Amino acid sequence: ALVTLGVYRESREADSGVAELFARARDLADAAGDSSQAALRARFQYARTKFDRGDLAGAAAATDEGVRFALDNGVEWSMFGTAIRTLRYLVRYTTGDWAEADRLAAGFPLQVVRPAEAQVSAYALFVEVARGLPVVEERLRWLAPLWHEDQLANYIARGLAAEHALWRDEPEAVLEHVDSIAKTLYGDGATFIRIAATGLWAHAELAARARAAGDADAVRRAAEA
Repeated sequence: ALVTLGVYRESREADSGVAELFARARDLADAAGDSSQAALRARFQYARTKFDRGDLAGAAAATDEGVRFALDNGVEWSMFGTAIRTLRYLVRYTTGDWAEADRLAAGFPLQVVRPAEAQVSAYALFVEVARGLPVVEERLRWLAPLWHEDQLANYIARGLAAEHALWRDEPEAVLEHVDSIAKTLYGDGATFIRIAATGLWAHAELAARARAAGDADAVRRAAEA
């Protein structure tokens, strides 16, 4: 109940005390000892709140503890188990500790066959795409058949696939990925800002090519897209 209250309060206002509410929920769940899922849910929300508010040191400590809890209780593949594992990776990626992020990603599956595996695998692309690593192509080949089965995996994987295509000078491929995400629940609001920026870059590249070729119609289409 405390976790639900905390999430509700966050949706209504910027509540600086919500992390403490999630911490209380975690402690109560630990004391009860009858639901590892409830305890893990509270841990994830606590860590996520730290991350969202820019407390990266606090988020790192919270995700480390949360992942240990998930592994100790055999719930690392539950919904909140995968969530806190990938959040731990994102914290390291955000702080610039890419060596540690790579180490964590080594535990993410590459040859995926289930949507839950695809979600986890897709996160590894953050560092792999940024570094231009050869494994990106193989990971995307495994993820592609599962894009239509999970919107979160589709959002993460195709968003990063779009960035990968941009670096490879393939603007048409970029727009294919962007258009796919635009048709999902992630195609609006704050979640779409990064994707939209990638798409705008691709349109600008197409417009530049069209100008160089003297193709006025293509320039107009790129400007209107």
